Amino acid sequence: MLLTAAVILVLDPVKDFSFAALALKRPAPPKEPARLAFVRFND
Repeated sequence: MLLTAAVILVLDPVKDFSFAALALKRPAPPKEPARLAFVRFND
């Protein structure tokens, strides 16, 4: 799933903000926060 999200960001950077909004809206487990995963994609 994380790889798919990364591919989507690379193929369609225009939807970058939309993905961020969805990731933040989703209830993230304490061990793997969606915000941290999103930051890694930006790096």
